[in-house]
Amino acid sequence: MKLAIVILCLLSVYLSEGQSIEQVKFTGRAELMLELTHRYKSNYLTISHHQYRMAFTELHPYESDLDEIVTEKHNFHGHTWMIDILPDYGDDQGLVTPIGFDYYGGLYYNKVLSDEVGGHISTINYLSNNNILYEDVIPDLVNQSGLQSGGLSKNDRFMILSTQGAFTHGKDDLYVIEYIENNWSHMTNLGSVVNTKYQEITPFLATDNKTLFFASDRQGGKGGYDIYMTERLDDTWQNWTRPINVSEVNSIQSETSFCFIETDPFAYFIRSDELDVYGDIMEIPIKQNIVEDSSFTEIIDVYKKSYFKVVDGASENNIPAELIIVEDFITRKKESGIFEAEDLVGKTLVFKSAGYFSSKLKVGESVPLGENIIYLQPLTAGSSITLENVLFERATANILTSSYEQLDLLVEVMNENPDLNIRLKGHTDNKGNPVSNLELSQNRVDAVADYLRNKGINRRRISGIGYGGKYPIASNETEETRQLNRRVEFEIME
Repeated sequence: MKLAIVILCLLSVYLSEGQSIEQVKFTGRAELMLELTHRYKSNYLTISHHQYRMAFTELHPYESDLDEIVTEKHNFHGHTWMIDILPDYGDDQGLVTPIGFDYYGGLYYNKVLSDEVGGHISTINYLSNNNILYEDVIPDLVNQSGLQSGGLSKNDRFMILSTQGAFTHGKDDLYVIEYIENNWSHMTNLGSVVNTKYQEITPFLATDNKTLFFASDRQGGKGGYDIYMTERLDDTWQNWTRPINVSEVNSIQSETSFCFIETDPFAYFIRSDELDVYGDIMEIPIKQNIVEDSSFTEIIDVYKKSYFKVVDGASENNIPAELIIVEDFITRKKESGIFEAEDLVGKTLVFKSAGYFSSKLKVGESVPLGENIIYLQPLTAGSSITLENVLFERATANILTSSYEQLDLLVEVMNENPDLNIRLKGHTDNKGNPVSNLELSQNRVDAVADYLRNKGINRRRISGIGYGGKYPIASNETEETRQLNRRVEFEIME
């Protein structure tokens, strides 16, 4: 009996470690790709299904031409590869990430720039093989995180995007769009099996248009980001198998941008160094068993309408809610917490429920079809709520004007709940001097407290403390996860 239990336990570990992947078998160990080891660190890798061609970003901290794409030739695995290198400037100037090459050799890529008020402007661009640059229009494309990545299908028909919109499950979700009649479709969220409250980034769709690889920093992984694999179950693009950790690739460091083509016996990915998300290009030998998709079935829209569903941020259960349409001075109440969204395009909305912290958002030109979840955090004693959009000038305690809307929402909630007392908590990442970080976090807490007091909140209801980088909620290994640690929270006091 004991032997049987041991065998079952070992089998469970065996399956959970990614060995049940039938589409791709790994025939060796991951090794550093010496042919592509440059003087700069690399990131965001993509590969062409049609030519021996690769594109990736390199961190060029002192360059200024954001649109520069450097093309080189390298020989490896018996073929001459074209290598397109896009400068990646990080948070200071923006972010450029490749999406994929189409049949004609053109390159799709993302560009994310910071605006003047602490937000982000995202575009998807297409550089043709004769160097003509276009900007593609993607309905519903909104980015609140400053990070965006993607992958293009071999038939150039589907694009998987990773971005943080108004209705994501977490920081960055995966969406699919389809190219129909010379236009990209509205974005469809891949659903809660794939997307979590953490980040899902760098998607790669295999030639069957069903097998999807992506990176995530979800719980249960080996490092900051791990590579996962899942398989699409139907044409809604919202039903998937449970993602499997690809253990042969993953390590205690971060792995992203896993990709391969059927004519090459290797897969490629990025493994970070110990200090940052930027790292080295790795290769690992594989054998694949993937049948290319030859069908032309369009994405099925199972939902004919767009609607918002308000849920408890802890339990994810529906809760009764109010919807306030700010411009029209209209309030709607629903016991179900479900509101049809077709007449809400372009409106500013506030979602409220008794005992919860309210949520405010500006609806864009359209609302994605189907269910758009609004998470409200319960105001229970001892719980901490992050002020998602409270931002400061770099390395100072000066609050950006884009933060006022979120802070005013906190003022409103405190006025509606006169017995609510809070403790503000300031956090930084672990970069820089720990003493300076501690002082900076305290100064930012004091700045937020002063703002609330100036809005009429009694000072006795507010306390605050800065913790510096003592309590991270994510890895400090990568820039994408470090930004989660730079935050201001408020704790509900007894």
